[in-house]
Amino acid sequence: MLVETGDEINKDTPLLIIESMKMENKIFSPYSGKIKEIYVKEGEQVKNNCLMIEIA
Repeated sequence: MLVETGDEINKDTPLLIIESMKMENKIFSPYSGKIKEIYVKEGEQVKNNCLMIEIA
């Protein structure tokens, strides 16, 4: 996790890193805002279309 709840972010800010098939992929913010809620924890397996971070 590269951000915390309450952080102000800009478009294209790296939010988190997902590991899939031994490859790490950075997930970037689609727009500017403030991190309202983080729904996943480090090391947790996530499913397809899972809400991970809410940006307000």
